[in-house]
Amino acid sequence: MQSDPALSYRVLRATNSAASGLPRKVASVRDAVVLLGSAKIRQWAALMLVSDVAESATEDQLSTTMARARLCQTVAERLGLQGEAAFTVGLLAGVAELISEPVAELVNRLPLTVEVADALVDGHGRLGQVLSIVRAYEIADEHALAAAPVSSVDLAKAYLSAVGWSMRTIEGALGR
Repeated sequence: MQSDPALSYRVLRATNSAASGLPRKVASVRDAVVLLGSAKIRQWAALMLVSDVAESATEDQLSTTMARARLCQTVAERLGLQGEAAFTVGLLAGVAELISEPVAELVNRLPLTVEVADALVDGHGRLGQVLSIVRAYEIADEHALAAAPVSSVDLAKAYLSAVGWSMRTIEGALGR
């Protein structure tokens, strides 16, 4: 983070936000990272990446993208899969939409595993199944949801949780 002053500033600003709920002051970026924890830093870094890549994105679009990523993570974990990889799949699917770029072109420029790339480009593999379930939920595809290995009730709860998480993450990252 020392090589990226803007990111360092954002981490410090986010640490001071009401959304972080931290009880003490920090003396350095390192202190902030330790205090916040790597999971929170990864979440905020993902949001910052999305907002930097899609500079014209509205807060609602950022929230939708982050909620999709979080919902992919939750669904994957319920299916016994890697949550972080599923989060990445959901995040990059949203980024491709935000920047109006075919996902295959985005994938070609990134050092992604075959599993993540196949999920994004072709919808293949278990991560592709997760993304398909989340997309089916987003468009209320009752037929696809009836065949999903996660119940509609569980998806609804996970979605509401993901939206809440997304809003809190955005508030924290934007220093509100």
